[in-house]
Amino acid sequence: MLIRLKGRYIFAVVLAVISIAVLSTLTSPEPIEHVQIGIMSTGTRHVPGDLFQGEYAKAEINTYCEENDIPYRFEFNYTDANNQAGQALELTKWYNENGVDVVIGYNWGSFLDASDGESKHRGITIISPSSTSSQHRTLYPHIIKLTPLETHQVEAIALAMIDGGFDKVVTLYRPNAGWDYDFVPRFNESYTGLGGEIVANLKTPSMSDTGAFNYSLGRVEEIVVNASRIYGNDSLAVLATWNYIYPDALTFLSKRPGLMNVTWYGTDQLLLLPTEIYNSLDVLSQLSIIQPVIDRSPYTDNPVYMALNDAYVAEFDRNLTRYDGALYDACWIAALSVIEAGSTLNTTLIETIPLVASGYTGATGECSLDGYGDRAIADFLFYEYRDVDGAVKPVETGHYYGASGKIEWTD
Repeated sequence: MLIRLKGRYIFAVVLAVISIAVLSTLTSPEPIEHVQIGIMSTGTRHVPGDLFQGEYAKAEINTYCEENDIPYRFEFNYTDANNQAGQALELTKWYNENGVDVVIGYNWGSFLDASDGESKHRGITIISPSSTSSQHRTLYPHIIKLTPLETHQVEAIALAMIDGGFDKVVTLYRPNAGWDYDFVPRFNESYTGLGGEIVANLKTPSMSDTGAFNYSLGRVEEIVVNASRIYGNDSLAVLATWNYIYPDALTFLSKRPGLMNVTWYGTDQLLLLPTEIYNSLDVLSQLSIIQPVIDRSPYTDNPVYMALNDAYVAEFDRNLTRYDGALYDACWIAALSVIEAGSTLNTTLIETIPLVASGYTGATGECSLDGYGDRAIADFLFYEYRDVDGAVKPVETGHYYGASGKIEWTD
């Protein structure tokens, strides 16, 4: 009897131990995985703002993980490229050697140019909050960009021309490979798709070579004048993809009436020098120039932007513009993508990030990406240069809405 009881006792104890072990296994939380994400600042002056946005995002992300029993916690590893593309390349290698597979940064096109091949080779996923270069779209799918690319404006410019009745165009582009192989062909496709006709695509020398530039304007004027005779100035426009206008260039233009009598369109790269330099020339007020500039106005109807901006103002006493919060959004998209993929592997994240971004609305708004991993939608404001109280100033005349593909003209 004692033996049987003793056997039953032993059996009961064993059963209880097994039950406790099974129950413990079923109820114990998954082990927390700690993930390192790199944040590379462009230069020293960018470090405080990047650190602020990164830590602000990290606190929210880790709280989100904790509250939703997500077994991940994120840390950000901060570095500074000191405004040097070579340093960005060295940091790319350093991150890889220290087990960091996702890096946020590379905000200058030159940083990406220096690091695109190496980062691809080492399996690093790059999320660039601010680069607008389109030169990495086809060969480097591991590079994600959250600020609209410079090529987004081609649709806006083409539509603005057609809206204005300009269905013929002469395009002047600067000697830069990116604009040669990407911007001009994309503009041509968009413009002709709307019914426009390309009269000529002409490469002009850099304006810094004033002699060669002035000489090239003679050929441009000849083509424009001939086209004007055929189509009329009300139908012909000139698109210049130059990135600035030297005072000398305006002087050259002012001496060529065939170029002064047509309507010009610029890009958002058409950065004018201080207007007082031009006022004495009195050329801008005579020359009709229309250009888009990406809408960077504060996102006051966006609660995520407003919360981040309030905290940022309290820290730095200045407001964020619309895309200044892209680093914050990059942190969230990176973290959510790692959680969704269950991995930091480059090949997995390339597929996951666009899916996550399409459902994410952050400080910079809705963050859908196109087929190349670049921001899909952008708004632009149109400006014309006019004489305002005796001074040449840009005046807003229209707003292009990327989501609808339409322009609202205000003037």
